[in-house]
Amino acid sequence: MIKDDRIHSRRFGLLVAVLIALVGMSLACGAKVNPTPTPLPKLPTATAVLTAPTAAATAKPVATPTVAPNVTQKIQYGGTLRTVQVLGMKSLDPLRIVDWTERLTSYLLYDSVVETNENFEIIPSLASSWDFSADGKTITFHLQKGVKFHDGTDFNSQAVKWVLEKIMDPDFGARLKNNFKPYVERIEAPDSETVTLRLVNPYRPLLGHMALADFRIISPTAWNKYGVDGFGKNPTGTGSFRLQKWEPASSLVVVRNDGYWEKGKPYLDAVAFQNVADKGVQLAMLRTGETDFIQMIDPSQVALLKNNPNVVVEPRVTKRWWSFLINTKADPFTSKAIRQAVAYSLDRKTLVDIWLDGWGEPAYMAGVGWYDDPNYRIYEFDLAKAKQKLTESGNPNGFSFVYSCEANDVEVRLCELTQAMLAKVGIQAKISLVPSSDYWADVSKGKFNFAELRYVPRPDPDFVLRDILHSKGGYTKVTGYSNPEVDKLIDEAAGTYDVAKSGPMYIKAQKMLFEDVPYVTLFNNSQIAAMSGKVKGFRWIPDTFTRYRDFRLEK
Repeated sequence: MIKDDRIHSRRFGLLVAVLIALVGMSLACGAKVNPTPTPLPKLPTATAVLTAPTAAATAKPVATPTVAPNVTQKIQYGGTLRTVQVLGMKSLDPLRIVDWTERLTSYLLYDSVVETNENFEIIPSLASSWDFSADGKTITFHLQKGVKFHDGTDFNSQAVKWVLEKIMDPDFGARLKNNFKPYVERIEAPDSETVTLRLVNPYRPLLGHMALADFRIISPTAWNKYGVDGFGKNPTGTGSFRLQKWEPASSLVVVRNDGYWEKGKPYLDAVAFQNVADKGVQLAMLRTGETDFIQMIDPSQVALLKNNPNVVVEPRVTKRWWSFLINTKADPFTSKAIRQAVAYSLDRKTLVDIWLDGWGEPAYMAGVGWYDDPNYRIYEFDLAKAKQKLTESGNPNGFSFVYSCEANDVEVRLCELTQAMLAKVGIQAKISLVPSSDYWADVSKGKFNFAELRYVPRPDPDFVLRDILHSKGGYTKVTGYSNPEVDKLIDEAAGTYDVAKSGPMYIKAQKMLFEDVPYVTLFNNSQIAAMSGKVKGFRWIPDTFTRYRDFRLEK
């Protein structure tokens, strides 16, 4: 069964108090109808992360947040779910995530104090509840009791405090250091089940950041045993699965954590990942029953599955933002006119229609909902203006540059389409293929001057927008772009709980940055998962990272 939620040029209304709305409609397309299709989420209401705190603002305790299976069906346990994708993991240490595939294992092996649900609301996890102070500068977490790490040691407030202190340690190298260190004044653990964070100033993104794959609670005992290099090969968390075997760039197997704190979870005995970079090979394996699940298929492949009664296709509008990242400190891109010429040369609608087969919409911002201006347009496709900018730059006949392209069959097609568009105005993009297993780590290290960058929404916009807009962000260090006024807007927005006030700040900051073209925004796409009909329990989370804890296999 295929559920069709193509968005084409559909506009999305402003959703105040939400970070993203997943919209769509279900349509059976000539294949076996799933009797329990994944329901479309209801529009969420405000959560603590987006609401200005009041005295004793409190999250209601939820002992075991869960998505229950259909009550009319008997719960089936056991089985190994097989899945194929690129396995680019360099480490299984969640605090040092570089490659996006490491986030998948992060959710398998670890938990955090809070999580997100299908509506991107913040919900309890290792913290059963939390309280805000009236001034928004103190948050107290009340932790679950009786939780154990995979090594048998106790999860408690000291473990949470230890993780936070490691993240904030400049020498530790945590991915989220700049998302916590400037804002957290001190961390207190008055007893084994309570953690209190004292903030320098009100800081709205805190809960959202703590729900990220990059913020997981790891075993201090295991980390001290294995050290900074060894822990990544011996991951130890409280997660629903634990590592059995990992062969980098080949395979990874996790097995059920029989002592998992959330009663009844997980349902599977194991999840087995196989490294398969070629999208065509992945699809062939699903069609022949050699694998059970593909997290992301190419839009052009959907038609190949329409009449297959043994396969279910699950698309969702994700607002996944695609762009080209440009190193503004490297020739020829030091010239703003050169960057503008590139932007004017790209026909976003054609990219959506051809490369995404219509499963997307052109994008001019990285915002969603309350931090997006759906009417904003900049550098729309215009070959005459592109040529004008080339003349302004002193390169009327064009120029050449190296275009770093992820070496898989799907991404190469995007690179070739882009190359052909640029060639129309004399810009010669020389494609340099980079193995998928190395691509994202190399992008983060700034090894490329022109490369693809894509981002899924996060529970709070500060994570994405700070990373791409702020001068201390991870990708602004790659682009070399810095704007003090943009920095000020991002910082002020993060300290504002009222999204009606912080939203316009984020929008203004985006407009200022994208006008200078350190990135060329392209489109937002729908993400499409495909799976065997025997796979149950799949659900889309807006950040698009699969949570295998709820998966089941029909026997």
